[in-house]
Amino acid sequence: MKFLKNLDKNRLSFVAVLLIVAVIPFNIVYHFDSTYAYIDGAFVNYLDFVVHIIDVAAVVAIVCIVIAAGFYKDKNFWLVIGTGLAALVVHNLFFLGPVVLYFSFRLFLYFVCGFTVYMYMAGIKLKEKKKLRRSITWVVASVAAFQSTLGILQFFLNRSLGLVRLGESVIQVGGYDSSSVYLVNGYHLRAYGTFPHPNILGGFLTIALIPVIHTLSKERGRRKVLLAFLLLVILVGILLTWSRSAWLVSGLSVAIYLGVRIYRASRKYFWVYLCGVFVFLGVVGSWVMLGSDFLSSSIRERVVNQSTGSDVSVVERKELTYRAFKMIKESWLTGVGMGNFINELSDNPVYKGGGIRLMQPVHNVFLLVMSEVGLLGVILFAGVGVVWRKVVSCGKSPKVCPLDNTKIYVAMSVLLLSLVDHYFWSLPQGLGLIVLALLI
Repeated sequence: MKFLKNLDKNRLSFVAVLLIVAVIPFNIVYHFDSTYAYIDGAFVNYLDFVVHIIDVAAVVAIVCIVIAAGFYKDKNFWLVIGTGLAALVVHNLFFLGPVVLYFSFRLFLYFVCGFTVYMYMAGIKLKEKKKLRRSITWVVASVAAFQSTLGILQFFLNRSLGLVRLGESVIQVGGYDSSSVYLVNGYHLRAYGTFPHPNILGGFLTIALIPVIHTLSKERGRRKVLLAFLLLVILVGILLTWSRSAWLVSGLSVAIYLGVRIYRASRKYFWVYLCGVFVFLGVVGSWVMLGSDFLSSSIRERVVNQSTGSDVSVVERKELTYRAFKMIKESWLTGVGMGNFINELSDNPVYKGGGIRLMQPVHNVFLLVMSEVGLLGVILFAGVGVVWRKVVSCGKSPKVCPLDNTKIYVAMSVLLLSLVDHYFWSLPQGLGLIVLALLI
């Protein structure tokens, strides 16, 4: 116990939080069992049992914060953790198998990590919290700009950069891989940094966008100039992911964020702002639809021509959505088991272009959760949420200050992205992004 007394608790917790933020983008993993990753001889990376670097960071953060903040002595803290564990145990009683156990354990890890950082942030004073969030935002901005720079190089060089040790995936340009995009001058590799897919990089940059803009408005002098430069790099990175969901959600978030700030400052200027937004959309829309330059033609190809009902990506997502509804209908009570969506899909395969089997989850977190855990699982998770809320609101535990603007927009970004993709549930980096959303 003498060791605990000599610890610089604030610094230990701060470093633990920054560690999570810093390692999220790096897809560095240790493969310990690939037995269940093969379906009819085809390798499915979603089912590969790995230890991810963000898993290690989550464990370190939990241990450091629990010790430093004294949560190990808080009965309410253990009440929430125990409730979450009980919910997952009940789910596993219906599906005694390694895949469900593996995904349940990972979800429990990030649940504990998320609750720990939530309690930590709720327990510090408002002034200190603002300083901490500003520091976190600077780290996020730096990491996001670095990932954007890698993505920019990947796009213009039209190849991977060979940063395998940092977790960069080796992706071939063209074919039926959605990591490539067909533009007016042929196939291009979409920006993805060290994330496994461009859409995840787009989601990360989108989540970082509003906190960076918000912090930019608070900075002065050289720090403001530097952060403005990092923001510019991030915006270019979002563009070159060619992720339509990232474009839409980031544009919507920025428009609403600026609109709310202007409305609070002056209602008169708010109407001017609205007119300006419509004029801007009209000008940009005309440029995209009528322009003959590379950028406008490429955006038109991506947004208009590749968003029709005949587009391969759209067709695949429709088919996966149909299969998800079918699973929900057939296993509405308990679901098919956590992590079992692809296994269930293999019983009635979906094929994409070239006769290649489509083996990935439905691109909607809510449908994916409902199809895997069923109504019973949703009720159990809701119960955990109720206990969580009661614990953080009771007098013996730290009270949570009202959500600030940044939190609201980050939450909105996560919810909107969850409607069109699955990584917030299916991948460790996506779960890590949920933890990040609780921090900034």
